[in-house]
Amino acid sequence: MRFLVLPFVLSVLFTFVVLRLFGGHVLWINHSSRNDPQALHVHPVPRLGSIGIALALGFGVLQILWTAPQLSGPQLQLLGAALAAAAIGLTEDLTGSVSVRLRLVWVTIAALMASLIDGVRVQHTDLAWLDWVLANSPITSLLLTAFIITGLTNAFNIIDGLNGLASACAMIILAAIGYVAFLVGDLWVAAFCAVSLGAVAGFFIWNYPGGFIFLGDGGAYLCGFVVCTLGLLLLSRNPGQVSPMFPMLLCIYPVAETCFSVYRRGLKNKPVSRPDRGHLHSLLFRRLDSRLGRRLGNTERRRNSVTTPYLWALCLGSVVPAVFMYDNFWALVASIFAFVIVYLLLYRSIVRFRAPKWL
Repeated sequence: MRFLVLPFVLSVLFTFVVLRLFGGHVLWINHSSRNDPQALHVHPVPRLGSIGIALALGFGVLQILWTAPQLSGPQLQLLGAALAAAAIGLTEDLTGSVSVRLRLVWVTIAALMASLIDGVRVQHTDLAWLDWVLANSPITSLLLTAFIITGLTNAFNIIDGLNGLASACAMIILAAIGYVAFLVGDLWVAAFCAVSLGAVAGFFIWNYPGGFIFLGDGGAYLCGFVVCTLGLLLLSRNPGQVSPMFPMLLCIYPVAETCFSVYRRGLKNKPVSRPDRGHLHSLLFRRLDSRLGRRLGNTERRRNSVTTPYLWALCLGSVVPAVFMYDNFWALVASIFAFVIVYLLLYRSIVRFRAPKWL
């Protein structure tokens, strides 16, 4: 708990300073005039949430190193790789001119940097044939790790479409990783999770429900990168105690959203990198928009924020069973398949205007 409070307070304060200094600058806001097809807002909003999170995260890591030297480890290396990934996203947030390909290459390089950190590398999967390959081919292990980190980093950017969605999912997953780390006695990972959770929670105060500031690409990359690397560290540091499917089930919502987006755009012969309004959160917002509009009036921010908890529940639907079954490989695999089926059925029902009555 002590490692959570300082990053939270600092993140609240740093994000407030960012809002006061840059919130009104026309170059650094997300506005409806940009005509982003996936945008669900109409008011100008700064996309600089990564700044407050990054600064708070940095001070939190220094707090661990200063007050708990027994927990010393590759915190600074992990922080450096995460900030490197966030840097290209922040550049896009500031300029709006960084291509998707360049961002992907940059994040991949940061992921390769993280893969070289002791303990981050994927080394066991509980699948005998794949474990043999990873044990006998270090380059395969390195590339697989970089692919996983890059994919999940971008997955968090894809689900960042409603107030409090990506940041809350990151907090939920970080809390789960930290809790399981505590259960298995891995205080290093638990402490880093607490610092990360506090830093994201401080931003969340300003992002939900008011939507005064957005994560931006930089913030989404930072959240996804930290979540993924901490999940991999928990696995490698605790072999036999935590199943490799545990972090997979934790992150199955952003992973499923990303995979289905690639599949959907492929069917329509559209570039995979082209944004659209076919994400589950976009469809759910439009499904609820008319009904919420009658009840809440024409306050777009309120309708946006009321939609978000439905996706929190979806995320919790994978995180809760993962925490209870963190060491059971086949139960986790079954839960992953169950989640994917639920996701596809929910998506299909909304598209065909046959959504459940609770929607």
